[in-house]
Amino acid sequence: MPISRAISLILALLLAAGGCSRRRSGGRGGDDDDDDDDDRQADGGGEGEGEGEGEGEGEGEGEGERGYCTKTCGVAADCCNGVAGCPGDEYPLNWSCDAGFCRNGGCSNDDECTFGGVIEGFECHPWQGQRFCMPVCSGQPDCDEVSPDSSCEGEADDGQRFCATFCQVDDDCDGGGTCDRATGLCGCDDGADCTEPDTDCQPR
Repeated sequence: MPISRAISLILALLLAAGGCSRRRSGGRGGDDDDDDDDDRQADGGGEGEGEGEGEGEGEGEGEGERGYCTKTCGVAADCCNGVAGCPGDEYPLNWSCDAGFCRNGGCSNDDECTFGGVIEGFECHPWQGQRFCMPVCSGQPDCDEVSPDSSCEGEADDGQRFCATFCQVDDDCDGGGTCDRATGLCGCDDGADCTEPDTDCQPR
């Protein structure tokens, strides 16, 4: 299966959660690319979806982490956009409605990221406390197949590098928040930042 098709399949359910999902899976690894911090937006290969600052990045007097734009819901089915078998027990169909916000249960193993071995290059890793399917990489050539705009700068909580893109301007967030150019991540301070329909700002 072509990797572009694989990404589409994996992200189909993530995008159902709203703008936040497109921008949740990111976080730059290493310090050698600091000069480029303004040029890219976090986009999980997979799952995912990352927005807002990474854990521990809040600074200043009383300033904490930004929230992220999430699809609102009344029941879990509201998070599925009509996808067959959703909500279900296994990733990526394992959506729930938690306090009015859609929440995906995350992956539990690499097999869930490869559709039983049909595709390659995706693994299950933690990022900001949740596990996502990510297009892992060891260098830029691995990301060239994923997207011309991605780079091997994403870093999971366990240190695994993955292909990610980063925002430069608010429009890069596609209604899923505003761009923090210092980190290249989309996030929100309140609901007004979330302009995609049926989404709101969920605090971290």
